[in-house]
This record gives sequence, C-alpha cells and structure tokens, in this order.
Amino acid sequence: MGATVGALIQLFVVGRLTNSKAILACALLSVGVLGIACNLLCLNLDSHFHYFGGVDSPYFFVAGGVILAAVSGSIAGWLIFSTKGKRILDNVGI
Repeated sequence: MGATVGALIQLFVVGRLTNSKAILACALLSVGVLGIACNLLCLNLDSHFHYFGGVDSPYFFVAGGVILAAVSGSIAGWLIFSTKGKRILDNVGI
C-alpha cells in the first residue's frame, strides 16, 4: 500500500503542486488509500481472525487508521515538499 501511495504522489502531486497544496494532497492520498481502503481490508480480515480487536470496536479501529494516515501523509508531504523538510532529508542523506 505504501508503494501505491508513492506512485499516486508521483503521478498527481510531483511537478503539479507545491508547498501547502502538495502537503494536503499527500495527506488526502494517504487517508484515501491507507486510512480507508487498507483499513477496511484489515477490518474485514480481522473479522475472520480476531487479531486486532476490530470486531469489538470497528469505529475506533477505522478512525485510528484514518487519523494515523492523515498524520503520516502530512509528515511525508512536509518532508518532501517543504524547504525545511528537504533540508532535513539532505542532512540525513536521503
């Protein structure tokens, strides 16, 4: 799923959007793919295997995934598309 989000960012964001619009687009793509699609797949699998507690509280299961996807997509977008984020990535060697 991470590769899917990366490919979508490459197709729809890189070279088209900058700064805060690009960060928002990364967050929305992450929420759509990871927070909703992947999380609903995991919830469906959890209904069969009962590993993660999704059957007991499905709203918390899905909401937690959506929130974490929004936060992580925003951080990834900030690192990739802001000047300060690019500086941090350069210092790390990425």
